[in-house]
Amino acid sequence: MKNNTLSLLNFIDFTLWQEAKKLLDFQINQMDKNKHYLTLSMFYYQRISHLTNIVNTQEYFDKRVANALFYALEREFAFYDYVVPKSYLGLRNQKFLTYPLRVLYYSIGLYLLKLSQDFLQTYIAKNKRLKCYYGGNLLFN
Repeated sequence: MKNNTLSLLNFIDFTLWQEAKKLLDFQINQMDKNKHYLTLSMFYYQRISHLTNIVNTQEYFDKRVANALFYALEREFAFYDYVVPKSYLGLRNQKFLTYPLRVLYYSIGLYLLKLSQDFLQTYIAKNKRLKCYYGGNLLFN
């Protein structure tokens, strides 16, 4: 009998995990140049950057991500809501993702990017009527 269960490992491998960590580390390094990254999460990641190398190991990936243990590790892979005041009488709801959860989130996003990159380059980029003013231009080489 064929097993039809899907797991995250069907989509994410260790190489993609490492690419997601590199992207997050790049964003942390860009905090001085880009005010978009000035969030509570990024300040926290910057303060613990000396501790985050363990997330980049094959052992960490195999023990926590590849076997879907992260579903049970509610403190290590967690997010929290918080509110930040806007400049003019308002509040902005934010999400704080722990470092490993942010890497997991980015790895899923990078997988979707790899899946849709050909379509984005062949159709969307050549269609002059379609414009996007938000986000970055990420591509895999």
